[in-house]
Amino acid sequence: SIILSKLTENELFLADLGYFDTVFLCKLQENFFISRIKINLKLYKAVSETYAIYEKLDLKEFLSQDSDSIDQQVYIGTESCNKLKVRLVGNKLSNEIATKRIKKAILQNNGEDIDSHNRQLLHWNLMITNISKETLNTSIITELYRIRWQIELLFKVVKSTLSLDKMHVGKTKYVEAILYGKLLGALLTMPLYDSVDQSILNSHGRGVSMQRFYTLLLVDLSQFYTLKKSHYILTRRFLT
Repeated sequence: SIILSKLTENELFLADLGYFDTVFLCKLQENFFISRIKINLKLYKAVSETYAIYEKLDLKEFLSQDSDSIDQQVYIGTESCNKLKVRLVGNKLSNEIATKRIKKAILQNNGEDIDSHNRQLLHWNLMITNISKETLNTSIITELYRIRWQIELLFKVVKSTLSLDKMHVGKTKYVEAILYGKLLGALLTMPLYDSVDQSILNSHGRGVSMQRFYTLLLVDLSQFYTLKKSHYILTRRFLT
């Protein structure tokens, strides 16, 4: 309800699966949304909208089609939420990416194999949206969600690489200074990352991960600081 109250009319809501809630999506009548789908999400097709008769869909039928993309009108909903008309959109992933996702899913499943249904889903990048085809096509919707993932990567880098959640105990002003300093440092170096990423992408056909960039950047800054500190000490010795 807090998120809903902060959204303005025609604003786009992007969130990961941690925020997925069918009832909440049904309430976004004046807003747009793009969301990944949960494995157990039930999809329906309308037999009669007039009499609210819906038939459950088998997602396997869509994914088994000889196509690398999908853009299908479906319905979602629960008993406490009227069925909501959405677009099921997505694209088929490469075998390399799908294999990595399957291995990760097996690890998360305590090393036990996953069923064929989940395996099939892991070969696809699937989302639902209430944005019409005339407004945004499948590729743009996929790209928008990919941009949202960059925000998640930035938070991960700030926490794991820049150690945002780790600092010495101190007064409020000290903690705030360290916190805002790290955040500003990340924001000010983002254009540098974009430049490096684009340059490597153009020359090698693939970009550089954000985490690797900041890890190497910290090493370079540490070496630069050590060098300047040594130079400062030597200069003082000569002057005195």
